[in-house]
Amino acid sequence: MKHASIQTILIKDLTTFIDDFLKASPKQTCIPISRRRAYSQAKNPNANPNDIALFVAYVGSVCVGYLGVMPGVLRRENTLSKVHFSTTAYVPPEHIRSGAGIYLARALSYIDGDLVGCDNRPKAERLWRGFDRVEEIGFRKFSIPTNYFEKLKGCNPTFLEQYYLSPIKPKNIPSSDTWPNSKYPIEFYRSPETIQWIVENSWLSETSESILEEEHSYYFAHPDMKIEYFPICVYSSDKKSVIGFQLLSLVSQKNGIRKIKILDSHVSPNRERFPSIPIAYAYAKEFSASHIELSQETLALAETEFLLVSMGFSQRRSYFLRPRDSKSPLHGVSTKIQLHLEDGDTSFT
Repeated sequence: MKHASIQTILIKDLTTFIDDFLKASPKQTCIPISRRRAYSQAKNPNANPNDIALFVAYVGSVCVGYLGVMPGVLRRENTLSKVHFSTTAYVPPEHIRSGAGIYLARALSYIDGDLVGCDNRPKAERLWRGFDRVEEIGFRKFSIPTNYFEKLKGCNPTFLEQYYLSPIKPKNIPSSDTWPNSKYPIEFYRSPETIQWIVENSWLSETSESILEEEHSYYFAHPDMKIEYFPICVYSSDKKSVIGFQLLSLVSQKNGIRKIKILDSHVSPNRERFPSIPIAYAYAKEFSASHIELSQETLALAETEFLLVSMGFSQRRSYFLRPRDSKSPLHGVSTKIQLHLEDGDTSFT
């Protein structure tokens, strides 16, 4: 079998690439990115035009695999720096022997910058552990049945009366200048501009839309799923001070199952506790969601009663950090960084 070759796609070329690919290759069985996702990621506010967006593996003219890259931000002691998250990665089983996976991993390792990955598939974890200079961090995400919270004091409707919750329309998300300081000294950081981009640029086809032909061949397309986003600013009850910000998503599947995800909680430094779960619970009840999903750091901000209920519903995952060198902002943060994002897929999920 012929070995794979790798094409590198930059942010500035992403939309042109997928349009040309779909026109020239109508019978490909492996599509490296959906048109919707390409057009969305091309607007990433954390990316420069010459940043890498995608690696595509070919044998001849046949696509045999791909690996996505998404620029994001590390915040370390109020200094922001770019990191490159690996995102979607796939090699169809019939093309495993082409070596596409090895060549894609090698291409990722050659990026001149700080790399971050989060993938709980055994092959992906072995790949990251094979890189040099890699720091691994274990973390837990929780998926808890909504009904487990029903009798808790914090989920009583009167509990949230001590706060003022203001749902934010995308165009009204606060600017970076008015964004509250973060509680976390080191974190993967979503700026207001990033959150606005997430809310305004869905990358999944929705069940109510006609599904584009290429979505059927795109491994990470979810035509049976719909995602809605809810950015919320949390104020004191007198509306005079901002306590924090929360980003929720409602994931609705075609089979009727719904879940609420706490994607991000941005909390002011002086707050020891933050009502992330009561807010998520209120939305879960409104939309009849069966589960609430959140990160370990978000849970750490909750009251003790939530901690006790949540035990037994966690899934362990790993972040893999590969700093460019010993002077990189990413170097040495593995024991200090706060992982408050719900999942490791940087921005969207």
